[in-house]
Amino acid sequence: MIKKFIFNFLIITLSMFVFLSCSRKANDIEAALASLNTDELAYDVEILSADDFEGRFPASPGEEKTINFLKEEFEKVGLKPGNVDSFFQEVPLVEITTSPQTDFIITGGKKPLEFVFKDDFVAVTLQVQKEVTVENSEMIFVGYGIVAPEYQWNDYEGIDAKGKTVVMLINDPGFATQDPELFNGRAMTYYGRWTYKYEEAARQGAACAVIIHETAPAAYGWDVVRNGWTGPNFSLVSNDGNASRCAAESWITLEATRTIFDAAGKNYNDLKKSAEKPGFKASPLGLKASLSLENSIKNSLSNNVIGLLPGTERADEYIIYTAHWDHFGRDPDLEGDQIYNGALDNATGTSALIELAEAFQQLGSPPQRSILFMAVTAEEQGLLGSDYYATHPIYPLTKTVAVINMDSLNIYGRMKDIRIVGYGQSELDDYVKAYAEEVGRVVLPNPTPEKGSFFRSDHFPFAKQGVPALSAGSGIQHLEKGEQWGMAQKEKYIREKYHKPSDEFDSNWDLSGMLDDLHMYFTIGWHLSGESTFPNWKEGSEFKLKRDADMALDITEYHPFYYQKKTLFEKLPDTAHEIIFLGDSITDGGNWIEMFQNLRIKNRGISGDVTDGVLERLAEVTSSKPDKVFLMIGINDLAAGKSEEYVVNNISRIVKKILNASPHTKIYLQSLLPVNRDLGMFPKYTDKTQGVLIINTRLTKVAEKYGVVYIDLYSAFTNGADKLNPKYTNDGLHLTGDGYILWKSLIKNYVKK
Repeated sequence: MIKKFIFNFLIITLSMFVFLSCSRKANDIEAALASLNTDELAYDVEILSADDFEGRFPASPGEEKTINFLKEEFEKVGLKPGNVDSFFQEVPLVEITTSPQTDFIITGGKKPLEFVFKDDFVAVTLQVQKEVTVENSEMIFVGYGIVAPEYQWNDYEGIDAKGKTVVMLINDPGFATQDPELFNGRAMTYYGRWTYKYEEAARQGAACAVIIHETAPAAYGWDVVRNGWTGPNFSLVSNDGNASRCAAESWITLEATRTIFDAAGKNYNDLKKSAEKPGFKASPLGLKASLSLENSIKNSLSNNVIGLLPGTERADEYIIYTAHWDHFGRDPDLEGDQIYNGALDNATGTSALIELAEAFQQLGSPPQRSILFMAVTAEEQGLLGSDYYATHPIYPLTKTVAVINMDSLNIYGRMKDIRIVGYGQSELDDYVKAYAEEVGRVVLPNPTPEKGSFFRSDHFPFAKQGVPALSAGSGIQHLEKGEQWGMAQKEKYIREKYHKPSDEFDSNWDLSGMLDDLHMYFTIGWHLSGESTFPNWKEGSEFKLKRDADMALDITEYHPFYYQKKTLFEKLPDTAHEIIFLGDSITDGGNWIEMFQNLRIKNRGISGDVTDGVLERLAEVTSSKPDKVFLMIGINDLAAGKSEEYVVNNISRIVKKILNASPHTKIYLQSLLPVNRDLGMFPKYTDKTQGVLIINTRLTKVAEKYGVVYIDLYSAFTNGADKLNPKYTNDGLHLTGDGYILWKSLIKNYVKK
C-alpha cells in the first residue's frame, strides 16, 4: 500500500498545463483557474469578517451564522455533504471561563507579593470543576520544562514536581542559543510550544504550570496572551473531566518574573543562561504560590463544516483542504471596538475553501480521488476542531492522501517566494517545488521558524496522526517592493492586528498574491487527485514512523477468514423474503435458523468484521431485496482504535445504502452489547464500555433519522453496572447459550412480524 512517490518526471521543460496533466484538456484547467478571482475572494472575506458575524466564536450566535453561510456556499458550488447526509461534524467542547478569586500571591520572601490578573499574569484551569485552589505550592524553576530523550535533555531530572508550581521559559534552548546543533537551532521544536510545556508539567504531577512570557521567543506580545487567555477557553470533552491536567495553567510577564526571582534571591538572567546548557538542574526558588480559580462551566457543541467532491476512479481516497473558520468573538470589557473580526486570520483561508471548491467544479471531468473541503472550528482554542477530526475521522486516515492547510493568506500583493512551514518534512514539498519551477517562483523555508508555526495551525493534528500535511504560501519577497518591505508588513500585522479587534477587512488589500497561491493550492490538489501513489514524510521526519506503520497495517484490510466468508456468501443463491442477520462474531455465533425454526433467515455475520467490512460486502446483502436486516456491528472497530463517531458514521452509511438499494427492507438497528473486563480476557475489547455507551446513544438518533427500528439489547444484558452479565458470557465479550436465548427473546416479535 505504501508506494514511494517518484517525482523525476515532473522535472521537465513543459508548459504549466502539460505539467498538470497529459490526459485532460488544457481548457478544463484554464476554466478552473480562471474561475478564481480576487473579487469573489474579497466578497467572501468581507462577509465572514463583518461585525454581523460577531467574531465567529465557537458555540455562539456568530458560529451559527458562520457555519450556515459556509453550508450554503458549499451547496451553491455543488458539493455533497461530507458527513453522510450532513455538512456538519459536531465537535463536543467544554467551555470554561476562569475567574481568579485571588491575585497570584507569592510568599516566602521578605514580604508577600501580589500580582494582578491580566496586567501581570493570566491563569486558567481546564479541569472541569467549579473551583480549584493552589495553596502554598513550592515554586521550582525548571528551565524550559522539557523532557526530550532524543536530545538527551531532561529539565525535571532529580526533582519531584508533584503538587509543586513549576516556572519555565517559553520556546526551547535551540532558539535561545541559535546553536544549530542544539534541538533544531533557531527553528522551534514542539518542545518549545506552550501546549507541550503544560502537557509535560501535568505528566510530572505539577499543581501549577507557569510560563514566563518574552516577546521574541514567544513570537507575540503580552496583548496576545492576555486577549487569548482571559475569556472562555475550550477543550475537547474527556472522560476524566481533564483531571489529569494541572490545576492551574498560567503565563506571567517578564517584569513580574524578575520581581519573583529577586524575592527568591536569584538572578533571572543567570538562571536563564544556565537553562540553555545541557545538564541544567532545576532550581527551587524557596517561595510558595497561592491562587484560587473559579470556573463557569458550559458543555457545548461546535461544528466542523465539511463539503465533499466525490472522486471517480478512486473515490475512497481523499485529499483534504482545511482552514479554520473561528476567531475570538466579542469582548464586552474592551473600550471602543469589541469585535475580533479575524479578517486575515482566518476569513481569508475560509474564503479560499469556497473558491477552490468552485474551481474544482469547473473541470470538465471530476477528479479521480475525492476531495474534502473542511472548515474547522476552535483553532484559536488549541486546534480543537482539526484535532477532533484527526482523532475521530469520518474517512480513514490511511485513505487520506494529504492535507493542504490555509491560514492567514497573502494580502500584500504578488511575491516571488513561496514559503513552506516545516520545510523538508514531507514529499509534498516536491509538489510545491515543481509548481514553483513552472511559474517562475522560488521555494524557501519559513523565514521565522522560531515562531513554531508548524505546530500552530490545523495541519499539525493531521501530522501527529501520520497524514502528510502541507502549510505553504506567499513569502516576503514582494515583486516590486522587495523583501524588506514584505517582512516589515508581516511584522507590522503581528504587532498591530494579530488577535486584535483591528484585524478587519480592508478594500485596499492587494489580493493578487493570494490569487497566485490559490492557483498553487488548486494545482497541487488537482495533481494529487489524478495519482495512484501516496506521498509520504521524508526520512528523518518524526511523523514518518507512524505513517509507515499505519499504512503497512492497511495492506491487508481484513483477515483471510473475512474473504473466505464473503466470497461464499456471494456464491450462495438469493431467495425470496430473506431475513438477514448482519454483523461480526457475536452474530456469526448464533444458530439463528434453528433458534427461530425459520429457513428464510440468513446468517451474514463474519468473525472479526468491522463497519468498513460490512460496507464492502453490502451488495451481496441487498441483492435479494431482503424483507428484514438485523444489524449489530462496531465493537471490533473500537478495539482497533476507531472512534465512536467513525463507527456511527459508517453505520449510517450502511443503513442508507440498504435503503437506497432496497427501499422496502425493514432495518432493525441493534445496540452494541455491554462488555465485562472483570473476566480478564480480550482487554482491548472489554475496556470499551464508555465507547459502547456513546455509540448506543448515537444509534438512537440514527434510527430516528432514517425511520428504522432501534432495539436496545444493552439494558437486558448488563448486570446493572454497565458490564455484560457473567450469566451470559464466559469471556466478557462473546455470548454463551443463555445469552443467545435471551437475545432471541428480545427480538422474536420483530422477526415474526
